[in-house]
Amino acid sequence: MKTERMQEALGLLEELTKFGMNLGLERIRALLAEFNNPHLSLPVIHLAGTNGKGSTAAMLAAVLDQCGYRVGMFTSPHLVSYTERFTIGGAPISEEDFAALLHEVHGKFQQVQERIGESPTEFETLTAMAFLYFTRRKVDILLLEAGLGGDIDSTNVVERPLLSIITNVSLEHTQYLGKSSAEIAARKSGIIKKNRPVITAAAQEDVLQVIRGKAAEQESALFEVYREMTWQLIEETPDG
Repeated sequence: MKTERMQEALGLLEELTKFGMNLGLERIRALLAEFNNPHLSLPVIHLAGTNGKGSTAAMLAAVLDQCGYRVGMFTSPHLVSYTERFTIGGAPISEEDFAALLHEVHGKFQQVQERIGESPTEFETLTAMAFLYFTRRKVDILLLEAGLGGDIDSTNVVERPLLSIITNVSLEHTQYLGKSSAEIAARKSGIIKKNRPVITAAAQEDVLQVIRGKAAEQESALFEVYREMTWQLIEETPDG
């Protein structure tokens, strides 16, 4: 049973969803500035792609956890509760901490509205909460999953990720990201930052050309999974 504080938080989030999707980075930057830009001090692995972001993040989290790192993970969407989106060592944020963070971040909306004339969206609010939560909990690494696209996604305020990962690219959200795989790849390639390594498992040549071009422009080392790795299927059974 959800606490009264969590019920209030869910009501507040429901109000935010009424404003719909509003892409861009101005609002999230203004909101994070109210908290002295916690995202700039976090060690981040940034993930984008059409499919496989959550699975890739989960596998990375398991590996890093076994290596002794304190690993935070911000993913979306959730299955049952918003708290699933914020985990450390696999454990979700408590309802009490989630509700307190939401009210704290929402308390800065007026300042953001006065500064830029707009209020943050639901996902921007959750993103700001994530940066605050994982900074305060002093994680060693944050696995940060982009919500939509890449360059215009609120997670893309990260400036110097440890690593950027583009799992793959196919047609999705064409009303926002573009009508072709290449156009969508250009959006997702926005998470590639200057002199920061990037890995992709994309296989389509038109998509790879876009990613290669962005990596070259940013002088970032690019590792292509299907070029760098060779593997062979030895056995396939109903069990795996």
